[in-house]
Amino acid sequence: MFGSTTSLGVYVRSSVAGTFALALRNQGLTQYYKQDFNVGTPNVWQKLSLQNIAAMPTGSGSWGTLESDTSYRIGIVLGAGSTFQSSTNAAWASGNNFASSSQVNLIATNGATFDICLIQHETGPVCTPFQADDGLPETVIKCKRYYRKSYELGTFAGSIALGSGAFHLAANTTTAFAFGGKFEIPMRVAPTMTFYNANTGASGGAYDDTSGANLTGVTGGNITTVGYERITYTAGGTAGDSILANYTAEAGLT
Repeated sequence: MFGSTTSLGVYVRSSVAGTFALALRNQGLTQYYKQDFNVGTPNVWQKLSLQNIAAMPTGSGSWGTLESDTSYRIGIVLGAGSTFQSSTNAAWASGNNFASSSQVNLIATNGATFDICLIQHETGPVCTPFQADDGLPETVIKCKRYYRKSYELGTFAGSIALGSGAFHLAANTTTAFAFGGKFEIPMRVAPTMTFYNANTGASGGAYDDTSGANLTGVTGGNITTVGYERITYTAGGTAGDSILANYTAEAGLT
């Protein structure tokens, strides 16, 4: 992407007509590419096609160095003050600007809406048809590099999930579970894990199903990209009791 001409397509729908902007900015917010677009008819989907975008000027400013760093940002501007406005359009420039003086202030209209879907930034000067998804199973597998959960697919984190909806483990002391887990697909970086009480949905918790106690201060130990070694908690469990819990693991780009 960085050394090539690119193109960007996205579908938008606004309840307010007028001029908006689509902007690319580097991680350090010192380089920007802005292009205005017009919504002529409210509440109608339209495709924005930004074509022949010049190669990103990665020789200037910060574009990230580590895999976990943000490299650049894509933004659709719904309002901006004069500090962030520029007359430069469809070209890379130095600064942290992302709108023009004709930019609509969407929030000035009560109840205004702006919808976005099917964004695709790709190598090449011409926007191609939106790449269809791979189907739900393949998409879920790809997403697990960045986010995963022990809950069933349609169950939100923090939900009460007993029985088959939670994972079962045994307490081997009053402050630790004899349990570790391996991710079937390695994550992008070592994730941030949050554990949930299967009986109440409370974060940082677990449920002692034998005694009926709600455990707190639940955290993972030795978390890596491929799993975690153990789970510990503050106190309250009984060695040998059955424990029910759920977790989420996040390794996103921000």
